[in-house]
Amino acid sequence: MASANENPHDEITKEALNEVEEAKNIILFKPDGTAYGDRHTARAQPNQRLVEAFGIDNAFTSIDTDWRRMFIKDTTTKMKAATKIQEKNDESKGDWRDLRSSAIDALKEFLSQPGDKKSLTDMAQFVTLKVSLGFLFDDAAKAMKHPDSFKDIQYIGAKINTIWIESKNESGKRPQWSDEKKLHKALLSVTTLPPVTMPGWWAKNDASNIDPLDPKKNPMNFLLPAYETMWRVVMRCVLEVLYRNNPSDRVQWKSVLSKYFDALKDADAMDKGIFWERSQIGITMIDIVKEALRLYPPSRHIHRIYNDKPYSADIERLHRNALLGSNDPLTFRPDRWLQIGSDLRKQVFNNVPGARKKLKTEEQRLGFMPFAFHCAADNRETRAFGMKMIALLVATLCDGLDGKWTLDKADELPPDGEALCTNREAYGGLLLKKTS
Repeated sequence: MASANENPHDEITKEALNEVEEAKNIILFKPDGTAYGDRHTARAQPNQRLVEAFGIDNAFTSIDTDWRRMFIKDTTTKMKAATKIQEKNDESKGDWRDLRSSAIDALKEFLSQPGDKKSLTDMAQFVTLKVSLGFLFDDAAKAMKHPDSFKDIQYIGAKINTIWIESKNESGKRPQWSDEKKLHKALLSVTTLPPVTMPGWWAKNDASNIDPLDPKKNPMNFLLPAYETMWRVVMRCVLEVLYRNNPSDRVQWKSVLSKYFDALKDADAMDKGIFWERSQIGITMIDIVKEALRLYPPSRHIHRIYNDKPYSADIERLHRNALLGSNDPLTFRPDRWLQIGSDLRKQVFNNVPGARKKLKTEEQRLGFMPFAFHCAADNRETRAFGMKMIALLVATLCDGLDGKWTLDKADELPPDGEALCTNREAYGGLLLKKTS
């Protein structure tokens, strides 16, 4: 309780900062303020349900230091290759033309299917998953030309969501990965090419590194971090930008997205600063992405187990605190980021060395940690690949839908000022209707 000489707002701020610090310590393996000895086990133990349900062995589930290091390196290489960072130079921010084309093609394929009504959830899942498959697996682009690939991708996307939800059941009632034969077949169909056979030769299969039943070769190792955490953020951002909020605000946001989408035709768009380019009212593409991640973090909770005791950092709660959300924490409002770390933001636009890193640190101090603290998709080496992928997918979907597809039963969404539901199964019944 604040004393007579204290400002109540200062007391609220102090409590909020303490809550952020506590969550930060949980995530960074310092549950009592001191370093915990066995980090890998602390991270891996809460994720063992995913091993059972998805048959995976990756950086989130393994305690093998060498394997974790190799997996992270492989993931980083895939992201850098997707944006041609290695082909250009070490200072390049990447070339997003190929990923842009992949996203456009995926959306066109989905919207070209028969019928004048489409599931919004199915669309977000399909486009996100197809783009992810394309950059994660070498043979996927060719494999996905198979006539059945559309159905396979749809099935994989929906099934991942179902299994994830059911994996939270108590032990003995969870899905068993070995039983998911249809899913194994679909995964192989969209990630590998059929064996090449020649007379007098044994069949050759180039997919020796992909096997759903081998934990280290299971394609789900890459798909879960890339796809499962992405599509829900993308879908909700599209809903906020196209179908909710004040019409004049939507015009501003759509203008930023449209300019960004068109700019990515240029191989050097990122180097020219399009991700940080300000609109007439000062907002940038990264502000829209940050606001989507603030309201709808990919992981609502980060779990650890220390000395057999479970701990949880409530990311969603932190993102909606007064430090980041002011007096309207449940409202989607990208322009709020103009005021968060405003002095450091000015330094960013004045090209002060190190300003972006300092701004990110300040945002973390206030509780913004959508990718926790150590994520291959959110570091300098991959040029914040995760945020930029969200930006690309949202921009692509908005370009393809705006003015062409309306939201059927939009009145079923919560009123403005309330956040969208973040449950994985929410809004599965929302349909897009083609305009006449």
